[in-house]
Amino acid sequence: MVLAGDAVIAACVSQYQKLLENYQVFVMADDITARGLSLKTGLTINYQELVRLVADLDSPVCW
Repeated sequence: MVLAGDAVIAACVSQYQKLLENYQVFVMADDITARGLSLKTGLTINYQELVRLVADLDSPVCW
């Protein structure tokens, strides 16, 4: 799961840690920095790493 934009807030608020613990969570580093937040769960990635993830996975978008 990749969190971007305002969705990165979920990776920075302790109340969501339990919900996210069963997922491999990647969080856009620029969005964390832009909001002045501190990551509590997940791994930060940049846009180059996001492109690599999308290329490596079968289904990059899930609705």
